[in-house]
Amino acid sequence: MRKFLSIVIFLFMVNLAFASFSISTEPGTLKVKAGERGSVNITISSTWSDTFTISIEGWKPWFTLSKSVVKVDANEKKSVSLYLFPPLSAKQGVYIIGIYVKSQKTGEKKKVNYNIEVQKNFLAEAKNVEIDGVLRPKENISISYDIINTGSEPLSNVKVKFYLRYKTDKLTESEHDITFLNPSDSKHFEERYTFAPMSKAGRYTIEIETFYSGEKLSIYSKNFDVQSVSIIETTKKYEPVSLGKRMIVLVRNDGNEVAKNVEIKEPITWFDKIFYNGEGTIKYGNVIWTVDEISPGATAELIYQVNYVPLFVFLVLIVVALWYYFFKVRVIRIKKFVIERKRIKTAEIFTIAINVKNNCPSDAYDVVIRDFVPSIFKVGFKHGPRPKIKKTEAGTELAWHFKKFDKAEERLLVYYLKPVIGILGSVHLPSATVSYKIGKREWKNHSESPSFGEEE
Repeated sequence: MRKFLSIVIFLFMVNLAFASFSISTEPGTLKVKAGERGSVNITISSTWSDTFTISIEGWKPWFTLSKSVVKVDANEKKSVSLYLFPPLSAKQGVYIIGIYVKSQKTGEKKKVNYNIEVQKNFLAEAKNVEIDGVLRPKENISISYDIINTGSEPLSNVKVKFYLRYKTDKLTESEHDITFLNPSDSKHFEERYTFAPMSKAGRYTIEIETFYSGEKLSIYSKNFDVQSVSIIETTKKYEPVSLGKRMIVLVRNDGNEVAKNVEIKEPITWFDKIFYNGEGTIKYGNVIWTVDEISPGATAELIYQVNYVPLFVFLVLIVVALWYYFFKVRVIRIKKFVIERKRIKTAEIFTIAINVKNNCPSDAYDVVIRDFVPSIFKVGFKHGPRPKIKKTEAGTELAWHFKKFDKAEERLLVYYLKPVIGILGSVHLPSATVSYKIGKREWKNHSESPSFGEEE
C-alpha cells in the first residue's frame, strides 16, 4: 500500500512539472477610433486544469476587463475580453500594454505585449504656443496659440478654454468658440495678462482645452517661470509748511523679493541745497538715501525738507535796511528843536530852529518846509529867509519855498516864539515837514515834535 501511494504521488508531480499554458490574442493589433468601442480577446489554453489571474500593465481609465480570474479545464481554452472605449480626449497614437496571466497552482506567470492604436477622426489641438513679454511682477505678457484640426473630419462648434494657473490658483480664464474648422485648418488666438505687484516667483502653467459635442478633444499644458526680483517704485507727496516745502518720498517694493541696500536719489537745486534740512546726503545735485531692506509690499518713507526761514529773515533785514537807507538816510533830513531850555513866562522869547539837509544822492527840486505855531504864541523873525505866513484860528502856518536843494546842501531856519499867556508845565510843538521832488517822484519827511517850558 505504501509503495502504491508513493507511485501515485510521483506520477502527480511528473504531470504537474510538465503542466503548461499558453496565451493568444485576437486581433493581433487593435485599431480603435476615439469615441468608439473596441475589444481584444485574450485566450488561455492549458494542459492541466487550473485557475488563472489576469492583469494589465499600462491600464487606462477607458479599459474594462470582462474577468480577472478564469478557470480552465485540462486541454481546453477559455477567453476573456478586454473592452476599450477611448474618449475623444484620448491622445492619438499607439499604446503598448502588457497582458499578464498567472497560474494559481504553479505560480507560473506569462506576459504578452499588445499594441492598441487609437485613431481620431475628430481632433482639434493647441499648437504653436508662444509667450511674449517680461516674466516678472507688474509686467504684461501675451500668449498666442493656434487651434488646428488635426483629425480627418470637419469640426463645427468647437469650444476652446484657456487657463493660466499658479499651482492650484486659477489666475485667469477665457473661452472661445470656433464655428467651423476643416481638417488641417487653424484658428489663431491671443491672450493677455498683467502680473500684479508682488506676484509670486515660480512655475506657472498654461492649459488649453478643446471640446466638441460636449466631449473633451484635447488638453495642452505648458509651464513657464516667473522671475524672483525686487521692483522699487517711488511716489511723492507734498505737505504744506510755512516758509518752505516738505516732500515725502514713498519707496515701495512691488516685486516678489526682498530689496536690500536700496539707494534713492531725489534731485535738488543748488538754491534749495543751501536750505535743505533732512537725513539724506547731498551729492552731485541729488539728495541720496540708503534703505537697508524693503520687503515685498512694504513702503519706506523718506523726508525731503527745505526751510526758507533764514532766507526770509535775511530778506526782511535787507528790506528794513533799504527802507532805513532810502527813507531815513538818503532823504532830505529835517530836524526841529528849541535852542533855549527854560520855564515859560509871559513875554519870554524862545528860539526855534529847523535844520534841513539834503542827504539824497542827487539834487532836490520844489522843496517846501512847513511848520505850524499854535495861537498861544506870537511869531517873530530876525535872521535868514522868511517864510510865507498864513494866519488861522488855530495858529500860524509857516512855509519856506526853495526851487532847488543841491546835493549835500544844508540850511538852518530860525524864528522866535513869544507866549501871550502864562503857561504852566511843558509845551509840545507840532512837527515840521519837508516835501520835495527827485525826478518825477515826490517825497516827504517830517521832524520830531520838540517840547519846552521847564529847565532841565
